[in-house]
Amino acid sequence: MWPGRGTWPTPPSTRLHRRIPTSATHLPERWALFTLIVLGESVAAVAVETSGQRWRAASVSAAVLGFAVVACVWWLYFDRQASVSLRGSTMSIVVYSYAHIPLLLGLAAMSAGVRMLIDRASQTHFGAGPSVALLGGAALFLASLMGTRIVTTHGQHRRGVVLKLAAVALILALLAAQPVAAPLALASGLAVVLAGVVVAERTVIAPPSS
Repeated sequence: MWPGRGTWPTPPSTRLHRRIPTSATHLPERWALFTLIVLGESVAAVAVETSGQRWRAASVSAAVLGFAVVACVWWLYFDRQASVSLRGSTMSIVVYSYAHIPLLLGLAAMSAGVRMLIDRASQTHFGAGPSVALLGGAALFLASLMGTRIVTTHGQHRRGVVLKLAAVALILALLAAQPVAAPLALASGLAVVLAGVVVAERTVIAPPSS
């Protein structure tokens, strides 16, 4: 049977979530644990790649910048994760879950980019592939993070979306500049952008309650 005019078939995942009760706080906890595992791989990538390099200024700087990028990503995701609660509707559960798929892919790509950053820190150009992995992965993470935040019950969603969209635009500008920018310059720009988002979220958008 074709759906009538003005109606659309319900996605199978939505019908499944309607049949299986899901806690508004338990689901974010499960996804947070999975995300923590992927972030742990990024930290391990920094350690493993650094151990295989000679202690040169470029490699050390790349490792520090890579760790700073991972730390900012961790902060953006986990800063208020304990208070995250979904709105309770079936669609919010579906959106929150599916938004984590590109989010985790972005983190995995960024982890690979960090490893290549340390390996190519002394080179003149980073290269298109590594730049897409590092910068594109970070942009995908931020874009997906927006999807997970707009279906929660707390937070100033509009300001958060505008802030993250601006950060994504800046990261894409860095990606466009990769043919003429050194690897450390790209990593420094990424670290500054992510640190700026962290500071803005802590001080402007949603200051921590005293």
